[in-house]
Amino acid sequence: MGKQSNVLVIFLVFSLSMNVFLKRKDLGRALTTPPMPQQQEWEGRSNTIVNNNNNNNNHNYGNYIDETNNHNVGNVQDTTNSNTKDDTRNLLESNVVQEMIRDEVARVMANFSKTLLSQQPPPPPPQSLPPLPPSPPQKQESALPTCKSLMQGDNSPYKDGAFLTRHTLPVSWIPRADGSRELRHSMCDLHRYSAAEAKQCLKGKHVNLIGDSLTRYQYLSLAWFVHKAAYPPRFGIDRGKPKCTHIDETGHPTCSTNQDPNICVEGDWRSSVPPGRSDWQHYMQSIGGATIFGGHMESAAIRTAKLKADQAVENNLYVSPVIDDANNNNNNNNNNNDDPMDTSNKLVLSYVKENGFGKPLPLIGWNFTGCAYTGTCTYPDELADRREAMALNASLDFSQPLTLALNESNGILRSLLPPVDVAIYNRGLWGPLQPEIAATVLPQLYTFSGGDRGKCYYRTTTGKLKDTLPRERNELRSSVIFKAGCGYMDFAHLLQDFGALTFFHPPPPPQAHFNGKEVTQAQQRKLAHGNLGKNPHTISILDERRTVFWDAVHFQPWVYEELNNIMLNILCNGQT
Repeated sequence: MGKQSNVLVIFLVFSLSMNVFLKRKDLGRALTTPPMPQQQEWEGRSNTIVNNNNNNNNHNYGNYIDETNNHNVGNVQDTTNSNTKDDTRNLLESNVVQEMIRDEVARVMANFSKTLLSQQPPPPPPQSLPPLPPSPPQKQESALPTCKSLMQGDNSPYKDGAFLTRHTLPVSWIPRADGSRELRHSMCDLHRYSAAEAKQCLKGKHVNLIGDSLTRYQYLSLAWFVHKAAYPPRFGIDRGKPKCTHIDETGHPTCSTNQDPNICVEGDWRSSVPPGRSDWQHYMQSIGGATIFGGHMESAAIRTAKLKADQAVENNLYVSPVIDDANNNNNNNNNNNDDPMDTSNKLVLSYVKENGFGKPLPLIGWNFTGCAYTGTCTYPDELADRREAMALNASLDFSQPLTLALNESNGILRSLLPPVDVAIYNRGLWGPLQPEIAATVLPQLYTFSGGDRGKCYYRTTTGKLKDTLPRERNELRSSVIFKAGCGYMDFAHLLQDFGALTFFHPPPPPQAHFNGKEVTQAQQRKLAHGNLGKNPHTISILDERRTVFWDAVHFQPWVYEELNNIMLNILCNGQT
């Protein structure tokens, strides 16, 4: 840039010397003719231009021609004296000459800029930057109060959280990018519980769930959440797809994989069954072994193809490791190390299966060994094979209907489990709760959960809503459930839209095509209920349904996540 500056200076000096004095018509006339009226300031000045060049006198400047106006300027000589020096200075300071200089400088600079620009290399083409990853959508500010604020306070009319599932208050399922949905309430903003918050709320408590397979999956989802500090992936294995099609707001897939099947989707475990095992054996042994829960889940369960539904055993007991207090103070840990059965700084979760359409079948199974308290549970193949043989021969530790199992004097659940603080009972897929059974079970459930010090709930889920809801919601809720001192978790209200999908609403068209062939409604139902997800060409009417169910009646894992979160809002929001 320094050389370019020198060139510019030399070029400017030369141009000014040549053009200022010779090119302009007005200057040539000023040298050879009398002054014009507009040139009064030159009057009395000499017509001879004198160049003061460090006292270098008598230089002959030659015969210069004004090319613009074709005037012969003549032979100009330097006849230096004091007067001509003053005349030259005044001439250069005149307005006309200064204006000429400014014009010439502007012209020269413009030409020089064009020259420089023409010599510059062309700018490099713009580089294409990689696209930024999508950012999660920002949750808009809500005008609703938080559900926590409504439920806290000794005088709060909402302290028990019953309003959160009340069927008269609408809820919304807000779609997420991956096809799952978030449950929102119309009356308040639900708190999104973290695993640390859930453990602090439930520390020192025992939460027991009794019911169907939907209850089992919700139980396993909650146990996974508190043990691993995150819920299971929102979807099971995306069967029939080359890769997961459920992508969240950050661009990450939310499906399980063949190498890491989902604990809330038993069907996932069929893809990784070890030799000599069935999918159910593999599933239950993994739950009760050291792989998933680190030995803190005892799975006193067995289910194989050889066993009938009333022979299968599914009972689980989870005892967490010691939970630090909210300030991460471990001062109390020594007491638990001395007595592993002390659960004051632990969380206990248990599940007991009840099945049977219409009339419930007895609760069956074996006693827990207590390995969950010490984190030493294993479930080897030998134990699974032995339990299968025992179940086939009805060699069990107990078999009692729930009406007896909850009895204070000789009920098996009183001795099988540690003291219960929260008890939740559900019939769900097995049909509506019968009034005569409810009249016996619900009062016992109240005492089973500790009476006034604990909490008991009857929980609706799915099933044929036209059969279950009129009886459970209208006939039993007030006359039996509330009267017994228990609460009512109306999950059927929360899941009502999904329940409609279970039984095809609206129904498929009369004629649809599958693999190029026409199929009847009956065949379509079979495709949906029997082979859902196995064939990538399943009719398109099932696309939405796949995001909610992984088989005929069982939900995708994200549904249990939402149900557990609202359950935690019911159980924990009232705590201060």
